[in-house]
Amino acid sequence: MSQDQQAVYDMLSSDFPILLPAFLSEDALIEALEKAISILLERNPERFFQLMYRLDIPEKTLFLVLHNQEGGVHDLAHLIYTRQLEKIRLRKFFKREDPIDPELSW
Repeated sequence: MSQDQQAVYDMLSSDFPILLPAFLSEDALIEALEKAISILLERNPERFFQLMYRLDIPEKTLFLVLHNQEGGVHDLAHLIYTRQLEKIRLRKFFKREDPIDPELSW
């Protein structure tokens, strides 16, 4: 598992009930995410939609994926995974090297 994949796992495991060994492939992580999404959609759809908002999954894209009968939960898991990976990479890219003045941070 790459450092970015581990970061995605860490981010998602706090929101989804995913219990996995330390070293996994991207496919195994997406498969585990599929199971967690299915459980969450079945048991607590309101929490699922709140989580999608918090994970910054665009509503329009979310509904397109949910209404696609062919891909369904697999496409949704892949969408969530790639969005989290994108956020991690953007944070690395825009990470400031110089520390922010503590008086200016909020």
